[in-house]
Amino acid sequence: MFREKICLILIVMVLGTSSLYAQQSTQEVCVDFRVGSMTLDSNYASNSERIAEIISFIQHIQQDSTLVLTEISFCGASSPEGSSQVNARLSKGRMQAIEKMVRQRVDVPDSLVTRNDHYIPWHSLAAMVEQSNLENRDEVLAILKEQGTQIDYVGDTQIDHRVKKLKALQNGTVWRKLNDRFFSKMRNACVVFVTYKKEPEPEPVVEPEPEPV
Repeated sequence: MFREKICLILIVMVLGTSSLYAQQSTQEVCVDFRVGSMTLDSNYASNSERIAEIISFIQHIQQDSTLVLTEISFCGASSPEGSSQVNARLSKGRMQAIEKMVRQRVDVPDSLVTRNDHYIPWHSLAAMVEQSNLENRDEVLAILKEQGTQIDYVGDTQIDHRVKKLKALQNGTVWRKLNDRFFSKMRNACVVFVTYKKEPEPEPVVEPEPEPV
């Protein structure tokens, strides 16, 4: 469930009048990606069901004249293996993949679109670890909650310093467990639809005809 929350907290909500805000709602759907891939594969994980959910919601918007789309947000994410440069490229590519899929099915004005290719959702990883029985959990959480800084990696690339610290725990055993249990849930892209429901038009009042004199 955590990957469904990765992008939602990054969305800047579109506010309007108090009556509009009261009827505003969001629909978020996330799709998963294979390690190192930016290709949206409908046969991977539960992507076929999620893509069907996106298409169904788009059709619902198109068919309901009282439902108004006020914002649509796309974001992409990656797990922390590899350099920061590679992770940034993967996250952006995944974000673009889900946006392309959505735009092929609905005409969205650019003014309604927001994007975030924030790449590594450290907060999501921390939440998953916190609710797990992972060995060295408290030590891992302490590292994850540090402010990330970039350090030299291979060649001219960099990595987050937390990666180096996590890999050092128990000679890499903890890192491998993180990879096996959590990293696949971080490789995704999400779309968030923000809509509001219009008030139905009031029925016209028909005045009775006057009685003939």
